Amino acid sequence: ASTRRSGPQRQSGSQLQNGQQRQNGQQRQSGSQRRSGQHLQNGQQRQSGPQRRDGSQLRSIAAALDTRKGYYLAFTLLFAVTAAVSYLLLFRDGLSFTWSTDGATQHMPALLYLRDWVSRALQSLFQGSPALPTWDMSMGLGSDMIVTLSHYGLGDVLNLLALALPREQVGVAFTGIALLRLYLSGVSFSAFARHFKLRGYAVLTAALLYAFSGFSLFMVLRHPHFIGALLYLPLICLGAELVLEKRSPVLFIVSFWLMFCANFYLSYMVFVYAVGYVICRLCMRGGLTAKDVARIALKFFGCGIAAACLASPILLPTVAGVMDSSRGASGSFVPPLYKGSYYLELLPTLSTLGFAGAQCYVGVTQFGVLALFFLFLQDGRKARVLKVACVLVVASVLVPWAGHAMNGFTYAANRHSFGLVFILCGLVAWLLPRLLCASGAQLRSLGVVSAAYALGLVASAAFSIAGGDAQGNFGDLGPLL
Repeated sequence: ASTRRSGPQRQSGSQLQNGQQRQNGQQRQSGSQRRSGQHLQNGQQRQSGPQRRDGSQLRSIAAALDTRKGYYLAFTLLFAVTAAVSYLLLFRDGLSFTWSTDGATQHMPALLYLRDWVSRALQSLFQGSPALPTWDMSMGLGSDMIVTLSHYGLGDVLNLLALALPREQVGVAFTGIALLRLYLSGVSFSAFARHFKLRGYAVLTAALLYAFSGFSLFMVLRHPHFIGALLYLPLICLGAELVLEKRSPVLFIVSFWLMFCANFYLSYMVFVYAVGYVICRLCMRGGLTAKDVARIALKFFGCGIAAACLASPILLPTVAGVMDSSRGASGSFVPPLYKGSYYLELLPTLSTLGFAGAQCYVGVTQFGVLALFFLFLQDGRKARVLKVACVLVVASVLVPWAGHAMNGFTYAANRHSFGLVFILCGLVAWLLPRLLCASGAQLRSLGVVSAAYALGLVASAAFSIAGGDAQGNFGDLGPLL
């Protein structure tokens, strides 16, 4: 019996021993797997080390751009590099910022005359017999200086910098003031966008687009005093934002005062855009009663009257001169629509330094175009208001009657396209972080719209080539490439 019992015991013992051996083998295998997994994980960690360092560096740069000092230092450096790349070829070839037409016959002589006029006024003040002549018989058969020179920056404080250089160096002063206007326009836009706590890298991108937009690059060489609209519009909107926040209205009043003094013609357009901005901000708030709207409107009206009173020594004679000017006379023919070529050339004008006609310049590159497309994929009250605003501003460059009204009810001209530059660059500053994190569906929608835009660019380039207009063909195809 004992031998019969020991048989099964030996079998069970051998089974137990075999099971332990199998278990030990599995443990050895799992141990080797764990060791190989640890080696693989360590290798992945070693590979991801540079990636983490690169990511941390990018985050540190983005964080530095969110600070005021880091942001304006980066903007200044990038502006200097971009301006050097853009304009050094002109100086290398012995050219300047003075246009051979209006620049040589109007803008440069006007700056030289203003410099001499202010210099004589200061000399008379220091000599104890102050004199400020406002009539000059050498202008034609005699003309009012304020009315004649107000369009050329009689009250523009930046023109006073021409006094810092000798009279023979007025050309250098002319170029330096033009570049300074570009730089300050980017700074003013930066101050406006940073007020809303937007990401620094997005604001930096938008500010560079704003300072070197198609409007800026064209006007700085043709009509440099028109850059004043780009300079003062963000400051006026920022001042309006402070008024809406029940803070000091000083920035709003001073900005409008300087704009009125710099150029009454542009002040009219800036005023229209400022009113539209305030209306948009009130619509974004919602929940306002008629009493609240009336109170806000009365406050802005008082601020505007204060700015106009400060600028009245230049503003009132200028308004009177414009009303009596033959150039401002009514009766200009305004067609219901522009020519078909205008609308086809308008597509590359949005993203390049194109010239569709009617003095319409935008040129906010593909960032601005994509931001405009991406806006219509956004939801919320703010997005809805901005959609309406964009449609209205774009429509203003499509209908000649809008250009007629914005040009002081004279001939149709779209010099007010700087407002479209402002709103598109604002969209870049707001939507660029969202665009970088867009969903698959949003990217597919953007792809479809971008492909349609690209086909429009090809059609525009083909039209200009077929018409024998070689000017700007590379500019039309550049965005597509």
